Formats: sequence, structure tokens, C-alpha cells
Amino acid sequence: MKTSNIFAYIELSKLVDQISPCSDGAQLKETLKTQAAYFNIIENRYFSETLVADWESIQTLAGVRKEKVKAQDKIIIKASKSTIDDLSTDQCIYIADRIHSIFNRVSLELG
Repeated sequence: MKTSNIFAYIELSKLVDQISPCSDGAQLKETLKTQAAYFNIIENRYFSETLVADWESIQTLAGVRKEKVKAQDKIIIKASKSTIDDLSTDQCIYIADRIHSIFNRVSLELG
């Protein structure tokens, strides 16, 4: 069985480092918006088969569209920021919890 790629671990660790110090929902929402590019940078192909669906679910919550045209990357990232802006603080906390969870699971896979 294929394990998650070290790239997923490294990029998720950067994202987790940014969202972990957030002390309240409003600060977390702003941090998720500024870090929205990670939802596009970390592609599902970097995850093991058992974690792909989880990452795709997180991407969907963050507003990432499946169809991705190279020339329109900036538009997709803006769509993510817009989606995050429309989320409640509880939804942002939920996304952050899911990010922490998948990061921990990738860490376990890589040993």
C-alpha cells in the first residue's frame, strides 16, 4: 500500500504551524484565508489511498474546485478565500481540526 508523500507532510506541517497559534475563531478565519494557497498546492496525489478522500473533503470545505486550469490558479485561490470568508467561526474551527487530524495521520504513516 502506498503511503503519503513527504511533500504532503512538509506542506501540511507549514499549514499547521500557521493555524495552531490562533487563539480565537476570527483569527483562525483570517489565517485560513491567508494560507488558502495550501489547499491548492497540496494535491490529493500526495496522499495515501486511505487519506485522499479526507484531503479532498477538506479542499471542498475550503472552496477548492476540482477542475483546475493552470492559467487560472489565481482565480481558484481567490475562490477559496471567498469561501473561507463566508464560513462561520465554528466551520473554520472544524476545518482546522480536520487539518490537524490529517497531518497527524500522515505523520503516523511516514513513521
